[in-house]
Amino acid sequence: MKTVAVLVLAVVAGSHAVEGSNCNQWTKFYSRDQPTATADYEALYEIRHEHSRDNICAVPSDIDVETLKGVYYRDAGEVVKIGPTFGFACFNKEQPDGKCLDYKVRFCCMEKTPKCTGKWTQFYNRDSPSYSGDWETFTELRQAYSSICAKPSAIDVRLVKNNADYRTANEVVSVAPSKGFWCQNKLQKDKYCEDYKVRFCCP
Repeated sequence: MKTVAVLVLAVVAGSHAVEGSNCNQWTKFYSRDQPTATADYEALYEIRHEHSRDNICAVPSDIDVETLKGVYYRDAGEVVKIGPTFGFACFNKEQPDGKCLDYKVRFCCMEKTPKCTGKWTQFYNRDSPSYSGDWETFTELRQAYSSICAKPSAIDVRLVKNNADYRTANEVVSVAPSKGFWCQNKLQKDKYCEDYKVRFCCP
């Protein structure tokens, strides 16, 4: 299945904001707020601050949200804001009945290197973030390197400067085995992406 990291905050009513990943490491569930005032606000930065000993990963790859009664948030049918690096928010004023349910959240912290049951390709670095960003897209990489398989099962993305996992940079990026990887300068706090390299798992 696709592994998707961090896009932008999404406003949804009954649809998942990110495509689920094959997560092998979920955190416990957290419920730090109640919708008694204006909203149920389960922001990642506040959860990380209040539970610093839990060492929640810097850039979660997915988020799972349920009501305290165990109803998946999509089935609750409420208008919410959700994203793996943002967390979750439900504002009372946006609901038809004027009040949100009470939710709990957990985050996916994947292993640093994705599992590969086939064989990894070499690392590729076809672009640098000197213009709009760093674009290591699957389509362009396969045009340049025809030996890359048509349907990779996993992607491994690392920083060029130190070979560290891409999540350690804590940047807003998009990543999926069938799409590749890209980081847009305009979405970063400092308006500039790190330089990344990618490799794919082929059957």
